[in-house]
Amino acid sequence: MQIKPFKALTPKLERISSPDLFFGTVKQEFAKFHQAGFFQGSDMEGFYIYEIETPNHSFTGLMACSSV
Repeated sequence: MQIKPFKALTPKLERISSPDLFFGTVKQEFAKFHQAGFFQGSDMEGFYIYEIETPNHSFTGLMACSSV
């Protein structure tokens, strides 16, 4: 297995009026959201560390592209 850096797309949070609706449907509606400008790209390849915080938990992870 090779782990490769990639250029990430991240959502433009200011364009999202309902996070629950957006994140609940983004898997099915990705192409539509991407075409409508809901995402911003990065010019640099890299590995991305993200953190999600909820009222009860904090989750940290690594986003990377893998060739399997």
